[in-house]
Amino acid sequence: VAWLESIQNSDGGWGFFPGDISEPSSIALVWQALVAAGQTQGVESQYAPSTPVTALASFQLGCAAPVADRGAYTYPGSNDAPNTFSTAQAVPIAAGTVIGFGPVDPSDSVPVLDCTIPTTTTTIPTTTTIPVPVVQAAVPSTPTVPSPSPVPAASVVAAPVSVGGTSTTRSISFTG
Repeated sequence: VAWLESIQNSDGGWGFFPGDISEPSSIALVWQALVAAGQTQGVESQYAPSTPVTALASFQLGCAAPVADRGAYTYPGSNDAPNTFSTAQAVPIAAGTVIGFGPVDPSDSVPVLDCTIPTTTTTIPTTTTIPVPVVQAAVPSTPTVPSPSPVPAASVVAAPVSVGGTSTTRSISFTG
């Protein structure tokens, strides 16, 4: 505890290494250990009114932050971006509690998952069938086939053709 007091920064926090600027993860971890050990007295008052709690609060994003980031904690050099790791470590201190360092059985407070299948009623709409009379179309007894047109013995088709950039007209004969 004396060593932690000796490396505490004047803003009430601690850095990652002695002499580093205060940062929320180190503040949170040191404060958690001191609270759990019941050894906060000298550390709280050494740089009053600055305390570990006020040092940690200086990293919390407030009302000026985007709505989704408000209440999270940032990390030095992150351009005030929320930092999940720092936030997870800082929340117990902000809540005035410590992480359970002692033996804890959380099973009593864990909610039981309800996996029962809900009962539902399905209503199927009814349909009504209405008979519709079917009318048969009259079909002629002998199919009528038009007579074929006479095909000339020879046909000549003339069409313009372009070959290699030169235009000409070609004729094609069909017989038959």
